Amino acid sequence: MAEEKTGAHGIFVRQYRHPDDLAHVRRIFVDATLKGRGSPYLVGQNQFSPSPGFYLAIAAVGMCLYAIELAQPAGLPTWITARVVRQAESLIGFLLIAWLVYAWYKRRQIKLFFNAFLEEGMTGELADVLKYFDLRVGQDGICIPNGPSGFWVAEEAGEVLGFVGLTEPGSADKGMRLDPKVGDVRRLAVAPEHQRKGIAEKVMHALATHARAHGIETLELNTSDYNKSALRFYEGLGWRIVGRKEYHGFLIAVMRQDLWRGGGSARK
Repeated sequence: MAEEKTGAHGIFVRQYRHPDDLAHVRRIFVDATLKGRGSPYLVGQNQFSPSPGFYLAIAAVGMCLYAIELAQPAGLPTWITARVVRQAESLIGFLLIAWLVYAWYKRRQIKLFFNAFLEEGMTGELADVLKYFDLRVGQDGICIPNGPSGFWVAEEAGEVLGFVGLTEPGSADKGMRLDPKVGDVRRLAVAPEHQRKGIAEKVMHALATHARAHGIETLELNTSDYNKSALRFYEGLGWRIVGRKEYHGFLIAVMRQDLWRGGGSARK
């Protein structure tokens, strides 16, 4: 595939260069997962992290109960006794501790989930890009796909900004799916400091063009519900959720796009 100039930023998309790109690709994969405002790991952690407003609300409730306890002799309803107030305080304290324990447990599970995701990527596809994506090394290290598979990199001024891979039909889920018209999109990632430049859309366009040329009619991928920016991006390109499957204790979305329908517009 020829280098493809795209956009005012001087970004272009090319095939993976071996071995020069490997360290950059692995770093971006980790950074895009763990860092940046919209990273899926941080989104998941923040979902179960108490905000300052939460603690302020708890403090306000406690102060109100204490004030009620002090004011009780001054004419409050007789059923609001000091004992009732203390019971309410105990209940609120119990619920607070229970929620904090639950939140800690969920954050731990999310951490384990993303640790497994990173380990799978770093010891799998991104440990041997040539083998996994069926590439051969050409001139100047630029790789050439041997078939439907491929691995595309976005570059600007010599810096790798993002990437995506495609595996040939029938290779997903350890070979369990044998549909020759469905290709699998793998490991789309953009460096956090270069997101919102349309880089993901550019590499996905290169991937889709290659897939069509090799007779692939449908693309499929998996993504976590915590990866909210990715879900919005894919939906903007015309992808749809067709199901869910279990992955390390969590349900993840299975998405598809029919190439003959084209795609929408989104930026990532």
